[in-house]
Amino acid sequence: MQFTLYSLKIRPDYKNYGFGHSSIINHFYTVNKIKQALGPVWMGLSIVLVLFMFYQAVVKVSATAAGVARTNTLLQWIIILMVFIPICTGLFIFGVYAKNKEFEELNE
Repeated sequence: MQFTLYSLKIRPDYKNYGFGHSSIINHFYTVNKIKQALGPVWMGLSIVLVLFMFYQAVVKVSATAAGVARTNTLLQWIIILMVFIPICTGLFIFGVYAKNKEFEELNE
């Protein structure tokens, strides 16, 4: 059975089904408010993650025995930090944009 808009009894203009123009505007307004409220959360989370990773790197490297094991652990943590610091930087930038309402109007 092939489903179409008519077989689902949904009119193409979406009238009287809760998908009217005003409900779409209210939905986007609510989503924009959520994004704006979560902006500082993303910024704070990115800073906390970077600090936690540095803390873990120091703890793990200092806990290993001197020699090759310490060098390997240090190398692993350098790679981990090189990967995750740019990710956390992007998360921070996303938080700044969300807080400043930069995502409210997108060009199509």
